[in-house]
Amino acid sequence: MTGGVAIVGAGQAGAAIGHGLVRAGYSVVAVASRSAASAATLAATLHATPLSPEAAAAAATTVFVTPPDDVISRVVAEIAPCVGPGQEVVHCSGVLGLDVLDPARARGAAVGILHPVTPLVPPDDPATLYAKPMGIETHGSDAWLRLLVQDLGGRAVSLRGVDRTLYHAGAVMSANLVVALSSAAERVLAAGGVKEADAHMIVESLLSATVRNVTRSGAAGALTGPVRRGDATVVRRHRVALAAIDPELAETYRLVSRRILDLMPLGEARAAADAALEVSDGGGAP
Repeated sequence: MTGGVAIVGAGQAGAAIGHGLVRAGYSVVAVASRSAASAATLAATLHATPLSPEAAAAAATTVFVTPPDDVISRVVAEIAPCVGPGQEVVHCSGVLGLDVLDPARARGAAVGILHPVTPLVPPDDPATLYAKPMGIETHGSDAWLRLLVQDLGGRAVSLRGVDRTLYHAGAVMSANLVVALSSAAERVLAAGGVKEADAHMIVESLLSATVRNVTRSGAAGALTGPVRRGDATVVRRHRVALAAIDPELAETYRLVSRRILDLMPLGEARAAADAALEVSDGGGAP
C-alpha cells in the first residue's frame, strides 16, 4: 500500500492501471490529463481529484505517467520539479526505456517501467490485467515494482537488457496485427457473399480455437490449413481471388503465409507450398 497514487494520462493505460490499483486497495488521489474533461471523467470513476500534472505528481507517493509515448518525455520533464525522495515515478510504455525518467530520478525519486503486455480494454474489467504479463525495469532493486505487479494481479517479466523496440514490435504483432488480419478476414468473407454477422462468427470461432491450440501445443503444433498441407493449388487460388479484390491484401497473404513455412519440416508439403508462394506464382497474383 502506498501513500497515494497519481495517474498522469487518462487514456486506456491510465484507466486500466487506475482501476487495477483501486481494486487492489490503493488510493488513487489524483488524475491529470491534457484534456480536463478526460481527467474529470476518470477521476470520478476512481474517486480521485482532477488536477494539473504538476499538482497530481506532488500529491502522490507513486506517480504513473501514462500519456501517449510521444509525449511521455515532455510530461516527465514537467512534473520532475514536483517529485523527490520517497516518491516513485513509473511509465507504462513498451518501447521507451528508463532514460526518459532521468529528470525525476535526478530529483531523488525512484523510477521504473511497468508495461502491461495486453490490450487494455475494457480498462475497468478485472480480467484486463489479471494474470497478464507485465514488463518491468528499474535501476537497482525492482522489488517495489514487482510488488505493484503482484498487487495488480499480473506476472512480472524483466526487461533489463532487452531490446525494447523488438520487444514492443513482437507484442504489437501478436495483438494489433492479429486484429488487423481478423478485420481483413471478415471483409474477405463478406466479399465472397457471407453475411456480415456470420463472417464475424466464423472469425471469432477460428481465433478462439487458434488461441486454445497455440496455448496447448505451441505455434507449430497449432498449424492447419492449405500451406501446412502443401495444397499448392488451393494457395494459388487464394492468391488470385484476393488479388482481384485487394492486391495489397493478396501480397500480405503471401508474405504472412511464407512465415508458416518456417514452422514446417522439410519435405514435399513444404516444397509445394513454397513454390505456390513465390512472387511470380499464383496465376497472376502479384
